[in-house]
Amino acid sequence: MEIQKADLAASQTVALQTATQEQLNVELAELRRLKQDFVVGLNHEIRTPINGIMGMMDLLLETPLTVEQREFASIVRVCVQDLFDLLRPSLDFSSFVARSVELDLAEFDITEAIEGVVCEQELRAEARKIELICNVDGEVPALAVGDVLRFREALSQLLRNAIKFTEAGEVEVSAHASPAEANSFNLTVQVRDTGIGIDPDKLDGIFESFHQIEGGLSRRYSGVGLGLALAKQLVALMRGRLSVESQPAVGSVFTFTIPLVAASPAGKPSWHRQLEGKHVLIIAPNPRTVHSLENLLAQFRIKHTSCASGPDALRALADGANPHVILLDDGGGSVDFEAVSESLKLARPRTPLVWMLGNIGGTRPASLSYLRCDSEMAKPVRRYSLYDALLSLTGGPSKPEVRRRILLAEDNQVSRRLVTRILRESGYVVDGVEDGREALETVRSSPAYDLILMDLQMPEMSGIDAALEIRKLPPGMAVPIVALTAGEPSSQRAACRDAGMNGYLSKPIRSEELLTEVRRYLGTEPA
Repeated sequence: MEIQKADLAASQTVALQTATQEQLNVELAELRRLKQDFVVGLNHEIRTPINGIMGMMDLLLETPLTVEQREFASIVRVCVQDLFDLLRPSLDFSSFVARSVELDLAEFDITEAIEGVVCEQELRAEARKIELICNVDGEVPALAVGDVLRFREALSQLLRNAIKFTEAGEVEVSAHASPAEANSFNLTVQVRDTGIGIDPDKLDGIFESFHQIEGGLSRRYSGVGLGLALAKQLVALMRGRLSVESQPAVGSVFTFTIPLVAASPAGKPSWHRQLEGKHVLIIAPNPRTVHSLENLLAQFRIKHTSCASGPDALRALADGANPHVILLDDGGGSVDFEAVSESLKLARPRTPLVWMLGNIGGTRPASLSYLRCDSEMAKPVRRYSLYDALLSLTGGPSKPEVRRRILLAEDNQVSRRLVTRILRESGYVVDGVEDGREALETVRSSPAYDLILMDLQMPEMSGIDAALEIRKLPPGMAVPIVALTAGEPSSQRAACRDAGMNGYLSKPIRSEELLTEVRRYLGTEPA
């Protein structure tokens, strides 16, 4: 009898412990869910105002300003970027460890992705007076299948780290591809800087969470020590490897290699042939800048002559060089631009002269005519910017006037005004609505839209629900829908696809990225 009572007590104890453990598991799961919801919500709430500030500052910097006003506006823009760069690794890392993360594979443009990341950091590089170079090898496949958001984020973390620890010289992002089996290839991306470097005894822990080279209150460099750890995890998620080589007082080279599947034949797109056979004279003192331009020109099948200085260029012209366009780099203020441009115009008065405006130059002149220049181009030079400039200056076919209609659904007034302004300045007709239900009714009553930009978190009806309903309408079956999200994009991509959305843009939204995405769906890129 006593044994039975003991067995019963023991079984009751086990049952109680089991029930208690199950309750604890339920509570822990709920806590994890609340933590994830908190991180996602915080991410959204932070990105929305930062998107407005950064976007409006970008627009302000494009308006006529005094030297002092431009300096103040640039400082504000850099400070906001620094704030976002400080917060984003923490939010993304928390989201990364809070849940199971899987790759979201889709077709993307490799050069476009790399250029977008580099251009995000232009102002930070300018503030530190360092040269920023983007150099994508011409043999890199145009399109690949991969997780573009994870790829961009990993590269972004490495590039921000390089700029932060570089006080003079340059930071270069380069990429090349090597063939693998079947239709796949290995993409290798390097971020090289001329910064402070890393002591050999500190290299082992450089990718650990919350690791910082310096410690204490006397640290010269801000940050929470998560950027490199996040980059390492993202590269590993993409089945790649990340390594670093560094020498103190010389600089560092971070290299990652990931496997990708080519999404198009290795041949160059047909639109490159519109510039085939043209000749460009490059004048740039930095050989790495020259190399990056040569790679871009090779994609267009354009001949080139490269010179390191104005006198070298004049000798090349005297020896028979016959360029259709001259690209003149200001060398970060090291070139006597006025004297060189004057000499070039005397030698070749009819040849268009393009000023490649570096991100580390001094005071900007009042006008291009003062420098005898025909056009200007910001560095690092982007592929399509170079294409457009050369096509225009060499008398190529002009693009048709763009009057495509876009519906913008965005409840945040500042974000709505920002996106509308960017698109209208580029020639698009934009109608704005404040919530998903209004977007649905607008499409139902006016089916003539060529593209819909849809914020995801809106009152009355979310962007996801609105997209689902729009897809049920006859006019909504074919129109592309691009999500605008201030949340953590990777957690929303599956829902976007299930709702019939074609793409997504993460806030803060940069004008170049927005226009590139719009042109991709409206077919107004060179084709």
